[in-house]
Formats: sequence, C-alpha cells, structure tokens
Amino acid sequence: MATLEDISNIEIDNKPPAPVQNINKPSVNRWNISCEHFRYKRCILVLICIILITIIITVPTVLVHKRRRTTTSTTTTTATAITATATGATIRTTTEVPLYFTNTTKWKQNGITIFSQDDYDEFRFDLNPMYMDNNEAIYLGEISKHRVIKIKLNAMNFSIVADANDTDHLRAPTDIIVDKKTDSIIICDQGLRQIIRWSRKNVTHRDIMISEINCNGLAMDDKGSLYVSDWLKVNVSHWELGVNNKSFVVAGGNGNGNNFEQLNQPHFLFVDKDYSLYVVDKSNHRVMKWEKNATKGIVVAGGNRAGTNLTQLSSPSGIVVDHLGNIYVTDTNNHRVMRWIHGAREGSIVVGGNGTGNETNQLDSPSDLVFDKHGNLYVFDTVNQRIQKFCIESN
Repeated sequence: MATLEDISNIEIDNKPPAPVQNINKPSVNRWNISCEHFRYKRCILVLICIILITIIITVPTVLVHKRRRTTTSTTTTTATAITATATGATIRTTTEVPLYFTNTTKWKQNGITIFSQDDYDEFRFDLNPMYMDNNEAIYLGEISKHRVIKIKLNAMNFSIVADANDTDHLRAPTDIIVDKKTDSIIICDQGLRQIIRWSRKNVTHRDIMISEINCNGLAMDDKGSLYVSDWLKVNVSHWELGVNNKSFVVAGGNGNGNNFEQLNQPHFLFVDKDYSLYVVDKSNHRVMKWEKNATKGIVVAGGNRAGTNLTQLSSPSGIVVDHLGNIYVTDTNNHRVMRWIHGAREGSIVVGGNGTGNETNQLDSPSDLVFDKHGNLYVFDTVNQRIQKFCIESN
C-alpha cells in the first residue's frame, strides 16, 4: 500500500506531451484511391451506355432508310416496267396494258383523224381490227383487202406488213396481235380458216400455227398461250403451242344461246393478269367474263338485249380492260365507246353517241379501240373509214 511519503517522492515530468500521430492516414489514402477508381469505372460505364444508346438509335434508322431506298427502288422499277409495257396497249391482256386510269378519267369529245382509208383506196365497210405496238405504230387489218398495214403515228403514210398478193396466203384478217418474243404478227385468217404467224423482219416468211379453225378473235396471255374465238363452234379455246399443239375449251361450247354457259357469235377477246377471259358476245349484246377454270361466265357489260340505254349494248366488238377491271368497249351499232366500271350495272359514254356522221364528235359503227402509253384513245370508225384519236383530258 502506498504511503503519503511515497506519493510525495514522485517526480512530475514537465516535458511537453508528444504530438499525436495520425494513425488513420493509410485508411484515408485507401479511401481516396477507391473513390478515384469508382469515378473512373463510372465514366467508363457512362461511355459504354452512350455508345450502346447510339447504336440502338442508329441501327434502326439505317434499316429504315435502307428499306425506304429499297421501296423507292422497287417503286421506280415498277414504274419503269409500267412505262415499258405501256406501249403495248392493245395486246389482248392487261399484263401488257398500262391503263392506270381512274373511274373518272375523261377524254376530249372531238377526235382528230390520224388516218383515212378513203385517202388511199376505195370506200369499204369492214369492221377492221387494230393493234398498237411498242413504237406506237398501229397495225390495221384490212379485211376486204386481205392485208395488214402499219400506220406510224404522226406520219401521213403506211406500209404493208402482211399481204396475200393472192388469196392463197391470207384472206380476211379479222384480228391481229404482235408476238414480241418472235418479232412476228399473229393473224386470225378467217377466210382460210387458220391462225398464221407472219414475220416482221421478213414479210415473205410465214407459217401456219393452227389450221382448220373458224377464228374470229385472238388474245395472248403473258405465258404465250393463245385464246381463239370460234364463231362456228361458238366457243373460245386455249392453245398451248409447241410441237404438238394442245387446246381445250375455256368459254362457251354449249351451243348458241344466252345462258351463262353459252355464247352467240363470240368476237374479240381480252385476258387479264389473273387469266380471266373477257369475251365480246356480239349477238347477245354483252361482254362475258370467264374466270380461270370456270364453267359459266358472268355478265360484266350489257346483257339487256340490244338498245341505246346506258344498261345496254348493241353488237359490241372491240374491248380493253384496265387494271381496275373497268371495261372499254366499242358499242358498234350505237356508234359510241362505252366504259363499264367494275361491278356497275350500267355504263357511261366515253366518246361518240352523237348520232351517225363524220363530224369530229361522231362515230359511225366503230369496230375496235386501242390506247397509247399516254392514255390517248384511238378508234377505228368503220363507215367513215378513218382512225380517230381522242386525247386524254384528265386522269
């Protein structure tokens, strides 16, 4: 036990206290270093996020622009194809007809005479067929003269491209089309009961494609198959041409009559892109549509006996169908061209219908019609023996 004396003997050290050392300095340094690493990692992370966001935004934009360019390219290609095929406006198939009209497209009512047979030869009254090729030249079949002539637009002359010289080679061409693949004219030679191919390069070269057929009208689809209307058998046959020609009936063939499975004097034809067949059923005063593989037709224009009302036709002949399924037909005995909107119960007058005569707004028994690539309408005006051009007014 310590005594008071012991306590009094204790010497007090008066030295100043030693400075306190910072024992936490290493920890602080480590903390600072950790913060720097965190900030660095955070910057890297932010940078990566920015890059990812940029990629996410940029890639879809590039794809959209690429798709737009592709769509534009496709549209341009389609438009080019339309323009290219536009010149073949009268081949009897909509795959060759670029008639991108509307239901309200109109034509000027006063026509311009671009060709008159009376200027060149005697007066004849033939229901002559027409065809317009890619160079906007009209081929006209002159039935009584047993020849086909080529009329260049904007030129007051014509050339003979198929001529019998004698009637042993060609007699009464009732319809014509141009086969671009073989660069030849295919002629419905009614007088000699045959379908004949006539070269455009060598007018002396010709060959018989189909014989022993009472042809009235022709059409060709995009596969090169022929459709032929036979006035005696009262049907339309489909022909696959080759070493051994094959054919089968696609419309009519059930005798003369006005039932849906019958025809009465089938005349001009038209085949659309879906291989539906349009038949001008002349003596039934109507246009019939036979869809592919159908056994019965559908009345798509006329069919209410002969008459002058808008629901009627009278001995129609030439026909063209546009991309909407609207029908343009020469209403021969009513001296007018009619348009029947797809699904409509009555038609409307396109040109003519002002009585018979030779005025610029009149027609007299028009037999056929064609359109050029601009949409202008050409009509063969039978009794006036002229081709009238009606310029497109609005589309």
